[in-house]
Amino acid sequence: KVNCQVVPVDLGVLDFLGAPGVKNCRVRNGTGDISQGPAMTRAQCIQAIETGISLAQEAKETGASILLTGEMGIGNTTTSCAVASVLLGRDPGQLAGRGSGLSEEGFRRKVRAIRQAICRNAPDPGDPISVLQTVGGLDLAGLCGLCLGGAYVRLPVLLDGLIADVAALCAVRLRPQAADALLAGHVSAEPGAQWVLQALGLRGMIQAEMRLGEGTGAVAALPLCAEYLDGIKMLDLTNALIVGVILAVIFTVLRPVMRLILSVLNFCTLGLLYIAVDAWLVWTAAGLVENSVVFDSYWWALAVAVIINVARTLVDAAGGDLKR
Repeated sequence: KVNCQVVPVDLGVLDFLGAPGVKNCRVRNGTGDISQGPAMTRAQCIQAIETGISLAQEAKETGASILLTGEMGIGNTTTSCAVASVLLGRDPGQLAGRGSGLSEEGFRRKVRAIRQAICRNAPDPGDPISVLQTVGGLDLAGLCGLCLGGAYVRLPVLLDGLIADVAALCAVRLRPQAADALLAGHVSAEPGAQWVLQALGLRGMIQAEMRLGEGTGAVAALPLCAEYLDGIKMLDLTNALIVGVILAVIFTVLRPVMRLILSVLNFCTLGLLYIAVDAWLVWTAAGLVENSVVFDSYWWALAVAVIINVARTLVDAAGGDLKR
């Protein structure tokens, strides 16, 4: 039990009429065949991304402390590999896997379809929205928005497998700051997952050659996140106590030193002012005495003023009896 609320969202399942408990956020009726043309229009892609952002904001408002990604799609390892191939500049043959269990012939057909889609749609590698719109899918665009929204509302986003990893890569290419919110639940058995996680600078918590999708890897990793966060909280508390003790010792030891420094500073400011005033008074008084020889130089008057103030300081330090 991981105490998660499951939120099913329909972004455009083909010919789906809705069902109780499924959130209707349909952008279009199914993702287009990328081997024949773009997956969707640019406006539809942006709408799907914005839907993901809104879902993250709603989760924050309802008290969620972490977001877990999950998806249910048909053939979406194909679209994910196509997007990753464009963004990473790698041949689809290096990234594509067998998905839910393709034969050798099925695997070769998959790679050919990805290459054909990239050639036909010519997505711009420098424009992640262009890549999602042409060779991606509604699920990828929505998950991309969820990653962006999680970063925006300061909620960590725990990624599932290849599809979520690719969506997160799109989010980071759109807004690099989104990387700060991402955690990798596991390393998918799909070959492209390792390349994508490397590009994101993430390491999966679980390496069990999982490839089921649908959020299973993220849910499996959530208890590890909880243990880690509990450990961080205890470490923070311990560090706070240690810092508090160190500061208490420092203040106890340095308090007399600080008082001495303040006394010296006080003397250097007020004391010098007193000396200057007394020297002026002595010089002025000496000027009233005819044929005065002792104070014919201002430096003698200043010396007498210093002696007067030193004597005053000694008297002050001696205590109340001597003053009286």
